Amino acid sequence: MNQPTPASPIKKRRRINWIASDLIRKVMKCYLEWSARLKGQRFLCRCLAGESEYNLTVNCDLTLSCTCQDYDGSGHLGDLNQHPFREVFFGPVANRFREELA
Repeated sequence: MNQPTPASPIKKRRRINWIASDLIRKVMKCYLEWSARLKGQRFLCRCLAGESEYNLTVNCDLTLSCTCQDYDGSGHLGDLNQHPFREVFFGPVANRFREELA
């Protein structure tokens, strides 16, 4: 007897507007970063400077991000499951962000 073969998993297709917006966002981010670097401009993160509590985000998985709009994980500071807050906030990743931004 022929037994039915398991169906291959169906890949979800991404909408074209999502693909386009992701591409535009990446291009704009790269353009803005490089134009600021070439002009000698720097940016300040008030959260990492200790001036703002608003932009520091504890995510649902207890990871700490320095921005509430950290869609791609680029602002990931550390994991509160593994390290205490003080260690994450003053750790090497946060210090690297401070050096790059200031």
